[in-house]
Amino acid sequence: MLFILLFFLQALSSSSISNFPIVSTSFGSIRGYEYKNDAAFTAQIFKKLPFASPPIGDLRWRKPQSPSKWNTTIDGTFFGPACAQRTLMYAGPITGFSEDCLHVNVYTNEKCRTSSSCSVIFIIHGGLGIYESTMKFPDETLVTNFVSQDIVVVTTAYRVGAFGIMALGDENALPANLAMHDVLAALKFTRDEIHAFGGDKESITIMGHSTGAQIALNFAFSPGISPPGVPRLFSSVISMSGPLGLEKEEKQVERSHLVANLLKCSGTAREIIACMKKKTTDEILDAAFDVQEGDIFNERGLIGLMMGGELMPIRSARELRENNQPIRMMIGTTLYETKNFGLYNSTEVDEDKVNRVLGIDNDEECFEKYLDDTKSREFVTEHSTDSQALFMTAYSLAKEQSESGGEVRMAKEMLPMPGIEPGPPG
Repeated sequence: MLFILLFFLQALSSSSISNFPIVSTSFGSIRGYEYKNDAAFTAQIFKKLPFASPPIGDLRWRKPQSPSKWNTTIDGTFFGPACAQRTLMYAGPITGFSEDCLHVNVYTNEKCRTSSSCSVIFIIHGGLGIYESTMKFPDETLVTNFVSQDIVVVTTAYRVGAFGIMALGDENALPANLAMHDVLAALKFTRDEIHAFGGDKESITIMGHSTGAQIALNFAFSPGISPPGVPRLFSSVISMSGPLGLEKEEKQVERSHLVANLLKCSGTAREIIACMKKKTTDEILDAAFDVQEGDIFNERGLIGLMMGGELMPIRSARELRENNQPIRMMIGTTLYETKNFGLYNSTEVDEDKVNRVLGIDNDEECFEKYLDDTKSREFVTEHSTDSQALFMTAYSLAKEQSESGGEVRMAKEMLPMPGIEPGPPG
């Protein structure tokens, strides 16, 4: 408790809080705090704003439901807990983990709140669909890079791991890609409420890194989220190292059954969910972690988003790539993708990520040839299939969008690729 108190007092001191502004939303009011960055610019920050009812009890593994109205002023001066997860990759925040985690955090300033016309950037965190949280984005960074330029920032949580990406092949029992349903609910909530914080709902850019970027790209091109001919919920998209190597439904269902089996839950999809709802948060996290065997890239463990279900009614990433709905887009990667995961120059791969990005038909044949050519040194690469999948995603999407009339920018840090002119640094 003493450590927590000291941490909180340090946070108050470093953020130079001098005032606690209050904003009224359609559901109730929230009290935030002023934050002065290193350049002495003052922002207003509102954290832990619920965009959905807590997905606990009977709402566990259901689509996010609208939050109930509240009568008292919410204390938005600190983060809520991160969504329930267990992984060696992320130790977690001081606020802990919980299934009750569906919040957004809003960063704005007095000028925006006065005009209610500032552009909005909606940020989706990464983490392979199994870890991370909004607390990965420091106040200083968001205020300096965006709010000081009169851009309102929204960061959103979403369910991860067994609570957000499980699938059983039955949309009525367990909607696929619940993580994306959460982000969609947060985006709709943002459109409805952002004017109170000074943002323009018609000028929203969705942005993400890694899996967050994948979600942003899915939102831009999936017919289940942005149907052809229907106005999008946002005006532009920024993808930082976003893959289109979506998991196949049958594979995700197989992984989900492994978790259910460890929990001694079997039968139909409805029976499995009914059984698992009786389990504690820790029991479910333990089962998912045990299947993963401590390795986030273990093919047996839950990971990633999948093709199929209401929001992703596709059978190939090619369907996303060839969805010719022009949009303003910035897309790019880093030079040495996935190097920090020890995958640099790796030829020991377990899945055909490049083939899934390209959406080719004879994927098994092409994958085997890729492996054979790599092992024989006929094809030499300094990158793994994971990193190549990211480069392929950026290149192929930029090319398709450019040809269909979209406004596309690519980061200069990208490796040179034919047919696409690099844009300004991202």
